[in-house]
Amino acid sequence: MYKYEWDPETGGYLLTTTSESIVGKELRPVYSSELDLLGFNKYWTYPRDDTKPLLWAENNLYYYLGRIVGKTSGGSLYNRPTLIIIEDGLELTFVDVALMVNKNRVIMDALVHDTLLTIYATYQQFKNNIDIFYVAFSGGKDSIVALDLVHRTLPKNEFLVLFGDTDMELPDTYLFMNVISKFYNDISFHVARAEITSVESWNIFGPPARGIRWCCSVHKTAPQIRYLRNLFKKSNVRGMAFTGIRAEESNARFLYDMVSVSKKHPGQASCHPILQWNSAELFLYIYGNNLPLNEAYKKGNSRVGCLLCPMSGGKHEFIKMSCYPDVMTKYIDIIRNTSSKTFDRLSDMDHFIEDGGWKIRCSGREIKTGKNLIDVISNKKELRIISKCPADDWSEWIKALGEFCQIDNNCYLVTYNNATYHFTVTKNENQSLEVILPLIGGGKSEIYFVSLFKNVFRKAAYCRRCGVCAAECKFGCITMNPDSMKIDGNECKHCAQCLKIKYGCLICSSIKLPLSKGTEKMVGMDRYMTFGFRKEWLDSYFKDPDKFWDHNDLGSKMIPVFKKFLRDAGIISGKRDLTLTRTGQLLRSIGSDSEVTWAIILVNLSYTPQIGWYVRNIVPGTSYTMQDLKALLPEDIKDTVKRNIVSAYRNIMVQTPIGSQIGLGHPQKSGSNVKYLERIKWENPIPEVILYAFYRYAEENIQEDDSIRDNVNYRFTLTEILSEDPDISGLSPSQIFDIDRDTFRHILEGLSIEYSEYISTSFTHDLDNIVLSQNKTSEEILENVMVAIK
Repeated sequence: MYKYEWDPETGGYLLTTTSESIVGKELRPVYSSELDLLGFNKYWTYPRDDTKPLLWAENNLYYYLGRIVGKTSGGSLYNRPTLIIIEDGLELTFVDVALMVNKNRVIMDALVHDTLLTIYATYQQFKNNIDIFYVAFSGGKDSIVALDLVHRTLPKNEFLVLFGDTDMELPDTYLFMNVISKFYNDISFHVARAEITSVESWNIFGPPARGIRWCCSVHKTAPQIRYLRNLFKKSNVRGMAFTGIRAEESNARFLYDMVSVSKKHPGQASCHPILQWNSAELFLYIYGNNLPLNEAYKKGNSRVGCLLCPMSGGKHEFIKMSCYPDVMTKYIDIIRNTSSKTFDRLSDMDHFIEDGGWKIRCSGREIKTGKNLIDVISNKKELRIISKCPADDWSEWIKALGEFCQIDNNCYLVTYNNATYHFTVTKNENQSLEVILPLIGGGKSEIYFVSLFKNVFRKAAYCRRCGVCAAECKFGCITMNPDSMKIDGNECKHCAQCLKIKYGCLICSSIKLPLSKGTEKMVGMDRYMTFGFRKEWLDSYFKDPDKFWDHNDLGSKMIPVFKKFLRDAGIISGKRDLTLTRTGQLLRSIGSDSEVTWAIILVNLSYTPQIGWYVRNIVPGTSYTMQDLKALLPEDIKDTVKRNIVSAYRNIMVQTPIGSQIGLGHPQKSGSNVKYLERIKWENPIPEVILYAFYRYAEENIQEDDSIRDNVNYRFTLTEILSEDPDISGLSPSQIFDIDRDTFRHILEGLSIEYSEYISTSFTHDLDNIVLSQNKTSEEILENVMVAIK
């Protein structure tokens, strides 16, 4: 909360009355053990005594009496960081901790007073709605301060201490738990741990990675919730956790609220009393109250979390490997044995581990246990799932989705949001399951249903009963043991919380293989970043295309996005060639204010992944919030990328005529915020644009299937064009512009009269035939009908 300045008198620091909030800048005391471990003893002399700190560190900078006297650089699992000695030959003496604490007492007393009031006010506010208050204890400096503050504030029989033992804690942390439980012998200490050991989970899930952090859920949060339920014999136990979370630690925590309810887990509340404290204030409190400190800090560990964490690295891993080699090696061996990487030399594998290559995996492809147990094939009419293992638990998991019953040998019904779906489940000779779910066109509700329905079968295929799903159910309807799981269908509220885990199952999320070509994931879905594109950009560009690239108001990241848009729209030639195409020249002659220009642009953009996906998947007449769009996007896309894609859609619909004027996504706003997008009809579709779109459709399909070629013509039927077959690459004009059958037929009949050399149609006796001239290209059509378009 407060800035600090160095105090040569004490060798410590003084808080100032100026507030400061800096994420990632953490002050910490440095003891002799750390100096010995890193090799500073070769350059400085100091007492070999860890009772008091000798100097201070901010990240990799070491301060003595307010001066930077040394630095560390680099460091890795097996390599000591390089020391940079700025002042050699120092004789270090202890920080005068007692005087430092006394000189900061006034500011600290005020800070502590305010924090105690926060804790007490939270207790008073929630005591009638909470079953238990507890301190979520990790053994670190933050949680010891939080514990002491709560201990000073609340009645001792009104809270307990809950240590979440991940089975991956530092050996010093386990020793510290004995110390702290004796220090606070008037309160109750409890330990929550998963039934599965960390070694077992690493082998089942694969080592955790920065983008696949299953470990916190499996070994920390879920065991704590289950422990409290068992302790109170209450399935929907409501707990208020006092934590040691601080905003200074990360950008994400900087945005936390002081008190939150059901933010991460249904029915569970949190209070972060020291959220606004910084580490300087934290250590003043520890020293000022003579609190015990985990010995791991004295060895140079800046944090005391898990032994081997994918979020850690550098010097911190060297310190852990040096201090705890036996237990570190246990997890390193799992990384080595489960990695699918192949190297010519053993030393290359060592380098891979040391460099943190294992931390950046994003699927099961990088581990030997990676596999897909589920295949999903879907279109607008039907969802088909092939489960490659027996997966009999699906009939339990589906109870979480809705009311469920069997109506025949292989036929079932499930009701979700007042819609009843019929599906079949067939067990094949090889014990695999084939699931077929006909879709009923239920709009946005069906989007969520299909997503959850797929997760039912993923859970059944992958589940190893880690217990996370049982913890997510605030009603306690899931009973789980190592051999089986059951859902109480009579008590289940169908909130589907247990199905909303990514891919339905943390194991699936960790070991599934990436989707291959032709499946849900599409390369280039985030091609326009968060910006999308804007009419004002095209206005400026069309004024003088040659000079635009040297003089424009676009930011450096907008330029490459705009170039992609121009290429996708057919306005410029290629990646390096910024020359206007013939289409680009024609559109410039029409002008960026013309609805025709944007309609033609939309036709061209429909053959790119991002806009093409939108056209194929967003149902006209249905309102989609930004969250709805995220839920509907292909599941193999990361959440951060999904946010970018949705932001781009929003900006495109707001900033160009494509949105409201042509109807691809009419934005409904609340103030300046877009609440939702809705596809609406293009009120006055221009026949010449439809003709152009028809030729684009024909050209796309002729590349895919020569069987539709009819000597010199493209031949279609109106029925097949309106069928929206997902296996056809082309997008018909009716799909792009949401044109109904009667209107589309009327436009086609008019075109066949006005442009008989390009298109002929016949609609007689319920038979329809549409023929385009193969001698013309879509660009030629655009040029030849330009006079009419203008």
